[in-house]
Amino acid sequence: MFWRTLKRLNFAQLFMLCGITLRSPIRMLKTALATQECMQICNREFGQAHHLHNRANAIRHALWNILIMKRIYKNPSNILSTLAWADKITSWHEDFSVNEPLERAMDLHNNQVGRYWFSDYKTSSEKEIVESLKQRALKARQILDVNETKYCFGRLVYLSE
Repeated sequence: MFWRTLKRLNFAQLFMLCGITLRSPIRMLKTALATQECMQICNREFGQAHHLHNRANAIRHALWNILIMKRIYKNPSNILSTLAWADKITSWHEDFSVNEPLERAMDLHNNQVGRYWFSDYKTSSEKEIVESLKQRALKARQILDVNETKYCFGRLVYLSE
């Protein structure tokens, strides 16, 4: 996944990624490891279904943010910088991903929900997190318009079953 993502970047995007990496190489390594872990979990739990715009995809985005934060979080004093990092890197990813506006809004929203839920999972195991996210995904809301995410605070969203 990581190398496939790198291959899709244009020069400006690569340059920006290099800048982010040079400023925070350890965080970037931890982010890459969290990304790989997230994809392995989602492939195991959902097969290829998490590549669609469904509940499994919503879980993947929330899980990705939670795993990034779990790898970077040390103690309450760095929670804000951990949140800022996860937001920066996942929003950067959405900026270069080729998505329709509704798909992008869904991904950004579910990323934010994962960061919001992080405090519930800081000490949880991978299995506990995944099972909890599956339960929360049962209450996810299907959206048909970009503006609908405004009414789904703290709740996963998806586009189709």
